[in-house]
Amino acid sequence: MSALALKLLLMPLLLVFVSWTARRYGPRVSGIVTGLPVVSGPISLFLAVGNGPRFASGAAPGALAGLGGVGAFCGAYAWASRRATWPRALACGLGGFLVAAVLLQHASGTLGALSIAALAMLIAVRWMLARSEDAVVTALPPAAHWELPARIALATGIVVGLTAAAEQLGPRSSGVISTLPVLSAVVAVFMHARGGDRAVRTFLTGVVGSSIGTVGFFAVIGAWLTPGALVTTYAMAFVATAAINVISR
Repeated sequence: MSALALKLLLMPLLLVFVSWTARRYGPRVSGIVTGLPVVSGPISLFLAVGNGPRFASGAAPGALAGLGGVGAFCGAYAWASRRATWPRALACGLGGFLVAAVLLQHASGTLGALSIAALAMLIAVRWMLARSEDAVVTALPPAAHWELPARIALATGIVVGLTAAAEQLGPRSSGVISTLPVLSAVVAVFMHARGGDRAVRTFLTGVVGSSIGTVGFFAVIGAWLTPGALVTTYAMAFVATAAINVISR
């Protein structure tokens, strides 16, 4: 199966799963699932298969900078959602991602320093959201019949376009692009419009919490991915993600 076919198959499956978790378990669990490397992990694998393990390993520092940006996205969107509708909140969130990712990208080039910086950003935002959280929203109104197909079309088109562009930009920029919160942004917008500001803040709290484990994923990829260890390194990365999330809870 080609990389393009995998991308076209993966995003609809992920969005169906995220939508099911939101309907079955509420926005918090949906956010936890979304914050896992369900998009950035496969993109990293696509880069390793298409451009070589060294390229994917070189993209890991950029991905760590991008994860700090994910924390900023969640914090900025959650803050703006209290007083603005979803277009302005989305603009604030994406602006936060861009500023944080660029600053972290240029602040340090070492894998260890970027891992610590990303963790610090995510933990700080998680603490802030927990301190300011209203009553947790556990259920959402029923979705319109067109909502899931719209999510799938939007997110799949963005991911295909981003990965095609990333391969032309070099490893570090590819890493940043791989963590652009496409899935989080798409789900947050629909959740904000349908469930209101408290629902989207509950969702984003879950996203930023599980993104802490994703730092471990890219730290492993950056430190250990070599041409002869593709399967074992990605398996170790997913184990590290799960372990860190269990510990952080």
